[in-house]
Amino acid sequence: MPHWQRDDLLLSQTCGYPLVTLLPDVQVVGAFCYSAAGCDGPNYASWLVVREEESGQALADFAGRRLAFNSEDSQSGYHSVMKMTGGPAIFSATVASGGHRRSVALVRRGQADIAAIDCISWALLQRDFPEELRG
Repeated sequence: MPHWQRDDLLLSQTCGYPLVTLLPDVQVVGAFCYSAAGCDGPNYASWLVVREEESGQALADFAGRRLAFNSEDSQSGYHSVMKMTGGPAIFSATVASGGHRRSVALVRRGQADIAAIDCISWALLQRDFPEELRG
């Protein structure tokens, strides 16, 4: 949080959840309009990411499984899944990874079963680290 409250900071970017819940003194000056799949103007979505052999399953099929998420203050990686599932109790474990890229790695390595990754992070991973998304 200190990053967004620095006196010498002019512009930065933040997730919407911390913006509206933890940063009352931060002023919004605009919103990006992305062209990545899953984006619609300034709005974006999260992809539910699982290993390839489990693709096509419904979110309910992951009850009792392990969720990886970037951080509890993330709308795209945590709160979106909590809203869809009714809370963390549906999962056998939840693991805070510290970042979307790390959540993908946990799923890929079998240390988690599902993660929500925002469409911008997913597009950047596809562009810059496609090998990390295989499988």
